[in-house]
Amino acid sequence: MENDTDHIDDKDAQLLLYLADELNAAEQLQVQRRLESDASLRQQLEKLREVYASMDGRLSQADQLDPIMGAAAAHRCASAAVARWASIRQAKPVQQMHGWKIPVWAWSAAAAACLLIGLLAWQFWPHENVSTLAVAPRQPEELRPSTNQYEEMSSNTNLANAEQELDAVAYLRTLTE
Repeated sequence: MENDTDHIDDKDAQLLLYLADELNAAEQLQVQRRLESDASLRQQLEKLREVYASMDGRLSQADQLDPIMGAAAAHRCASAAVARWASIRQAKPVQQMHGWKIPVWAWSAAAAACLLIGLLAWQFWPHENVSTLAVAPRQPEELRPSTNQYEEMSSNTNLANAEQELDAVAYLRTLTE
């Protein structure tokens, strides 16, 4: 099994972990064996202990000058802040939206406007069977039929209609006889 400190090459880092009691029992035993065999490593450990003690003393002095709030005091401060927030929140009226505040006559006017727009659109929208809105392109003069041609066409259609009516009358006479 591989130790966590095997990958640490820096002797100072291993000594700091040993000094802070952050090593497990096997790793501590390994560092102690090195300390017994290496005098320079023992000197480094003593220097680190002095620096560690100095820093601990200075941090203790700083705590005495500006003490950190205890858990009970922090709880009281947090509770007071929540109580202040709750009292401010209760003092303000809550504005709730209950839908849009639009008068009834506005709804009626909107409905009438929609109906008017619909009727106008229906009235002026081009329908398939209505040819009044579609404008045919004008033909050149030489392609337009002459007035005589119109008269001939209309007389031909009138003649054809008259013949059909005579045939229908003759058929009805044969049925009644």
